[in-house]
Amino acid sequence: MLSFNLHPHAAELVARLSGQPETAGVLLSGSYAVSTNDADSDYDFYIYTTSPIPVEKRREITKDLFGYIELDNRYWETEDDGALLDGNMPVDIVYRDLNWLKTNIEDKIFRYQADAGYTTCIWANFLASVILFGRDGSIGELKQKYDIAYPPELRKNIIEKNYGLLKQRMPAYYSQIEKAVRRGDAVSVNHRVAAFFASYFDILFAVNETPHPGEKKIMRLLKERCVKLPADYESNIRDILALSGTVSTEILPALDTLIGNLDTLLKQAG
Repeated sequence: MLSFNLHPHAAELVARLSGQPETAGVLLSGSYAVSTNDADSDYDFYIYTTSPIPVEKRREITKDLFGYIELDNRYWETEDDGALLDGNMPVDIVYRDLNWLKTNIEDKIFRYQADAGYTTCIWANFLASVILFGRDGSIGELKQKYDIAYPPELRKNIIEKNYGLLKQRMPAYYSQIEKAVRRGDAVSVNHRVAAFFASYFDILFAVNETPHPGEKKIMRLLKERCVKLPADYESNIRDILALSGTVSTEILPALDTLIGNLDTLLKQAG
């Protein structure tokens, strides 16, 4: 149940999208779904479909509800992004194929496939979303099916894959950062540090058997959801971030300290 009322135009948008034959489900995700919204939050609607909703049909659905709309953005997923009339509330409408969703989540929780960072984000997103419309109960059935204990095999695979990418293996981010520092390439340092942290956080959520909530508000969510955390991880992260836009050699011992404290945690966690 929602703890607030949707903006009237948003409610009408949900009704129109729910009425499309291609729509299997309309879900509200993001901060509004989990009651962590603030003044900068927007509505994140995920439309799960059995076949694509044509762009022209989406244009008709949205045209009198938005003050501004960008149809069919495909920078990451297929999206319509805009701001509602009467208050300019930002809205992201993300269209996802239902079979794609099933494959993505089941690859993780039933077949235990790990990614390089953000492994369980789609799983976390789906579980945390609020069903506003579900045709024939299928979306609710999927949420029940996927609401399972964190698989120990997935935990193991995420830790092994992402730990190797920190410093241990040939393609490790540490080595890439070291080379970028030698070359005086601050942009590359920053780029590889971001990837390093993606794997680092994937490990921490896996250790705690908690689906990864995504990149936003991640430090706060670590505190709220994770009991097993490395010593001094907050100060270690701040030190690395302060150096990530530079070519200072100080970033290497800072990374070593972070990895060393992670090693201690992993040993303690078995």
